[in-house]
Amino acid sequence: IFFQKNPAVVKGVVLSHMILVSVSVVILGLYALLIGFYYRQWKRLKPFQSSSLPTVCVSVVVAARNEEKALPSLLQDLQRQDYPAALFEVIIVDDFSTDKTAALGRNMGKNYRMIQPECLPENSSKKTAIATGVAAAQNELILVTDADCRVGKSWVSTHAAFYNQTRASFIAAPVRYTYQSSLLQVLQTLDFITLQGITAASVSANFGMMCNGANLAYTKKAFEDVNGFENIDNIPTGDDMLLMQKIWKRDPGKIAYLKSKGAIVSTAAVETWREFIMQRRRWASK
Repeated sequence: IFFQKNPAVVKGVVLSHMILVSVSVVILGLYALLIGFYYRQWKRLKPFQSSSLPTVCVSVVVAARNEEKALPSLLQDLQRQDYPAALFEVIIVDDFSTDKTAALGRNMGKNYRMIQPECLPENSSKKTAIATGVAAAQNELILVTDADCRVGKSWVSTHAAFYNQTRASFIAAPVRYTYQSSLLQVLQTLDFITLQGITAASVSANFGMMCNGANLAYTKKAFEDVNGFENIDNIPTGDDMLLMQKIWKRDPGKIAYLKSKGAIVSTAAVETWREFIMQRRRWASK
């Protein structure tokens, strides 16, 4: 009865619905085009196959804070690399751990070092730790991962060969989640696979770039040329994407994505919804 007596209201409701449907269709269409673009870029990106001899000297930098449980596994992976030990060093930066992380640096071998940032503990951060490691590095190519990650035996050699072939200033590389059977971890893994595909596609297209700090490589010169984390050191996160953007602005043609199984780094999906929300907040802040 109300609508019969108020035909103008009916017209307004119908018009509003038509506008809403039209806007939804446009947004959906644009999203489909974007995903299609990413998919085509992913398919165009050829997997890298190494064919060069080991010649590049590499410095692996790992920032670690209270990682006494996870770090030994990463150290074992690094000791099993198929790259000549004389051509790479490992620098573990103990970011003022309160557990036994610092003690893990003993008896690791002559090409392994455990150091600390030269600042007060309260003034340190992951960016400070990484910058300390880069400053101490003796080699041209810096390879960065997290202390709670796992790497395959060809991780160093694949990155070194790719750099030798491309001479890229900044290299983004794939990361995958390991997970158990919980719904949260399964959903994270599916979501993360999509993000990794978008990362590879966007970097290869030089468009809307992303990366993950668990698997990065850049030259020491590129890091120094942009003054490291200067001007972004006040942001709690961003040791990966924000640094990438700084290097890209200086040298946009020297950003590359390493699409190779040998370069994959594995890390565990978070276990609780609270951790998941905090993680996505950190990502969104960048």
